[in-house]
Amino acid sequence: MVKDMEKLWELLEKHDWYYNYSDDHRYYVKGSDERKAIQAMCQENGSMLRLYEDYAHYIFNKTEKPELENYG
Repeated sequence: MVKDMEKLWELLEKHDWYYNYSDDHRYYVKGSDERKAIQAMCQENGSMLRLYEDYAHYIFNKTEKPELENYG
């Protein structure tokens, strides 16, 4: 379980959260595919979903960055 949370954290850190603004279709597709993979991981576990949602709030709403240690 810890490995899954660490993998999710790594994906969240590397994800291009603003891919949908790209003029290059390749970047859009890559970002969209990454997001789908992240969301698929989160369906398996409520803590992972909470981490994803909190991280998205951090990115888009400029809230405090979540800490991995608080999940799981």
